Amino acid sequence: MWIIPALACLAFAVFTMLAAPSLLTRGTWQVRHPQLALGLWHGAVLGGSLALLAAVALSVVAVLNWEHDEGSWLSGFEIALASVFASAGLIAMFGWGFIVTRRSGRAFADGRRANDELRDAARVLSYRDERIGGALVRFVESPSPHALAAAGPSPVVIVSSGLEELLTREQLEAVVAHERCHLVRFHALAQRLAEVNEACLPRYTGARNLSRATALLIELIADDAAAGQVGAEALSGALRALAGAGASSDDEVLVQRARRLRARVIGEAEQLRAEGPETDAPTRAD
Repeated sequence: MWIIPALACLAFAVFTMLAAPSLLTRGTWQVRHPQLALGLWHGAVLGGSLALLAAVALSVVAVLNWEHDEGSWLSGFEIALASVFASAGLIAMFGWGFIVTRRSGRAFADGRRANDELRDAARVLSYRDERIGGALVRFVESPSPHALAAAGPSPVVIVSSGLEELLTREQLEAVVAHERCHLVRFHALAQRLAEVNEACLPRYTGARNLSRATALLIELIADDAAAGQVGAEALSGALRALAGAGASSDDEVLVQRARRLRARVIGEAEQLRAEGPETDAPTRAD
């Protein structure tokens, strides 16, 4: 019977739309496991969308392959229900597809344009290129301390002269490792998908929460990657220096990220103390 799996798919889609945003914002586990949290957020959106498509597909298949059973008084009702559900679903699906295609095309085109303009500006203002931690770093003349990741066929990390003057070499390497993580893990794509979802559902709280959560989680993921490569202490110091210089519109977020990394350093130190020194007892030869 088609109606049971179709209703199950529909129920799952409604559940992910209504319950997932609330469940995924409870507690502080997302801060400790940002990669898992990001996967669950986007997985909920993808899973809910696929469930809706599956519900519509089941109803369409039921109408196309219906075998009328004269002995069942439900057969007429079921085929009518399947026809209504299939028609409404197809109309909604094509309408939604048109909206998503139009808005996503515009968003991705704007993103590509902004990325190209950033790369062109960096090429003009560049005074030095250098390889740092596997990333091509382009230094540009700008008093404002900032670092940006520009994707493309030849991805590049753009660092201002103001940032190079502000940070120590180790802190600079940590910032570059952070930006490189954005490039290799395609964080710009994840953020763009979240923005498209919000643009298509501007009044839906879950869409706004997804966009905000994605923006924060990709930063935490990049923080963890850079801390593992260069050291949490170096990146924490860089974030505090940037917050002190007023490099961000929300310096408090930089401070909180620095505190998170500092807590990681303290936790690792406590773990080493708990394990104790691994030394061999001296032996005496008579």
